[in-house]
Amino acid sequence: MGQCDDGLPVNPVDRGEKYLEDLILSNMVEVVSWKPNGTPRTCQVVTPLYDTFRRQAVDLGLLHIHDQKPKDSGPTQAESDRFKRRQSSIRWLAENSNIESFSLSDPYIIQRMRSFNSFYTRKGILTRDLGKFLRAVTSQNSHQLLRVLDLEGVYKPYLPQAIGRLVLLKYLGLRSTVLDSLPDSVGDLPQLETLDIKNTNIVHPVSLWKSKSLRHLYLNGFPVDPSILKRCTSSGFLPDLRTLTGLYVSSIDDNLVNGLMKSLRHLTKLGMKSQWSGNRGNNIAGWVSKLTNLQSLKLVMIEKDKESNTKTDKEKDKESPPPSLPSMPELRNLFDLYLRGRFQNVEANQLPSCLEFLTLSKSEFSEDPMHNLGQLQQLRTLSLLAKSYVGTEMRCSKDAFPSLRVLKLWQLTELTKLTVEPGSMHKLKELEIRKCPNLPFEGIDSLKHLESLEELILTNMPNEFFRDSEKKLEHCQVIEVQHWQPEEHHGEDEEPSSISARADLSGVHPSAPFTE
Repeated sequence: MGQCDDGLPVNPVDRGEKYLEDLILSNMVEVVSWKPNGTPRTCQVVTPLYDTFRRQAVDLGLLHIHDQKPKDSGPTQAESDRFKRRQSSIRWLAENSNIESFSLSDPYIIQRMRSFNSFYTRKGILTRDLGKFLRAVTSQNSHQLLRVLDLEGVYKPYLPQAIGRLVLLKYLGLRSTVLDSLPDSVGDLPQLETLDIKNTNIVHPVSLWKSKSLRHLYLNGFPVDPSILKRCTSSGFLPDLRTLTGLYVSSIDDNLVNGLMKSLRHLTKLGMKSQWSGNRGNNIAGWVSKLTNLQSLKLVMIEKDKESNTKTDKEKDKESPPPSLPSMPELRNLFDLYLRGRFQNVEANQLPSCLEFLTLSKSEFSEDPMHNLGQLQQLRTLSLLAKSYVGTEMRCSKDAFPSLRVLKLWQLTELTKLTVEPGSMHKLKELEIRKCPNLPFEGIDSLKHLESLEELILTNMPNEFFRDSEKKLEHCQVIEVQHWQPEEHHGEDEEPSSISARADLSGVHPSAPFTE
């Protein structure tokens, strides 16, 4: 990838993450919430800096916040004159209430607008006024400068066909809008790099496959079928794509999928779900192994007819074994791995040596996985989520997990003991135990020698466990979360993601997007 003269990576994403890290270390930006893998999910500028920058941006006319709040009286003449002088300079327009009251009579108001963010998220109320505004944007010459259109959480916003006129649009955010379809003209946007349609009803965005500029595509369980695959492989499928999530692969021709994977040679992040039966899971492992540039992989494997109670004992005995893992040694750049479902023999020598974040869910391991996973020298965060381990005891031997900072144990209902031998996990800072009902405090008594441990987070654990932890683990902070409940649309082993993981421009905590 190489570096610039200033020593920073050439890749703009890596460069941006480096700048963000520097801002966090400088206490100019703070992390509001974290992803399960230990990286920031949502960030915000510290309040004093935000108040200063926001005031200056508004005074200069670079930012306008449309907020329809009742006033005792209308704006003064001086305020009206000052706003009119600033109108021609607006670069970033944010809507916190109904955009209808924002004047559209003067075309120069939005002539130089680069970014529009709507936070008007009244569920169940169609946003017709926003549709009028978008029509106004696309009907004037102002559309030539718009780069960002972020409507996350807005209920079914109207997208005109004329959206294809936004020739410089790079980011189109439609997450959680419950939209049913996309205008065909979206596929014609020549500069579009990011499209987010997660948590919508859009399952067949066929027009997208002709796009040549898309780099980040967040789908919502998009089912891959042969007709689409043939079209993709014959026309060159999204040649610059780096991120692809929300893909669903069912029973389709192996050669077609192989062609798809070959066309995705630049992919660095993949999120895919599939059913397995027979060799289906093993085939998928072979497909994924071809994506040698992958840095992040989320692979969800659903066992076909697993919940069916109609099978006889003989049929269950003849069931095919779980699928194999992709050939991880070939994925030399992979540092973030999420596996949900049963796989064969997840051992350390099958996983990439550069792995830093590992999440296992529904794995149903009956043998202690800590011996194998403890050999991963660079592993920083390990999350063992619901039914990842169905045994009763886990042991971390001496010198295991030399780089581990965060350990999460969620819903391991059979676990009764966790033994950490001296010399193991010597850098561990955070341990979270969530809903492990059979694990007594005596079962983690060996944690007392972990001098590096700073936080023990207990969620839905017995009160007695909390009291004993506070008494006997004096060197770390014990945090109790008693009433956690999963959201309806998330599994119990997943972190709920906030729809509003964006800037609240009217509040004192303006968070910026850092979501998947």
